[in-house]
Amino acid sequence: MLNNFEIIKFKKEFFCPTATLDCGQVFRYEKYKDGYLVISKDKCCYLYSDNEYTYIKTTEPDYFKAYFDLERDYKDIEFKILSFNNPFINTSLNYGKGIRILKQDLVEVAFSFIISQNNNIARIKKTIEKLSKNYGEKHLFDGVEYYSFPTIETLSKIEEND
Repeated sequence: MLNNFEIIKFKKEFFCPTATLDCGQVFRYEKYKDGYLVISKDKCCYLYSDNEYTYIKTTEPDYFKAYFDLERDYKDIEFKILSFNNPFINTSLNYGKGIRILKQDLVEVAFSFIISQNNNIARIKKTIEKLSKNYGEKHLFDGVEYYSFPTIETLSKIEEND
């Protein structure tokens, strides 16, 4: 099967892959080549950056543009926040610069949140990956095997012992 990849290019100043993925809002990603494989629902992308830009390589560009909220102007938001001239808020803004607020699938978010209670990030990632591998569908992205997050219908049929 031939993959028709598209590469989305975005200014790194307002999109740092590591900061976005490691901040605790998402758990379905892993180190891959010079960046990360990011999995959402049954879709996957390769997210990486250089000194100036962040790139998203995917067969689902519209999905990942929405997922990473690329249509929202974070520079305008930054300008509005800085206009308050509050040292605490400005420090917080600088600390979190580059983090994108992800628009994730609600079912995946809800189950990830439930799994996250009294856990650490490594354990949450492992549990979600195991859930996906056991109950999701297998897919390929750039020669890499991954599993979709199970549908709500599939999750509703899992026995308590499982």
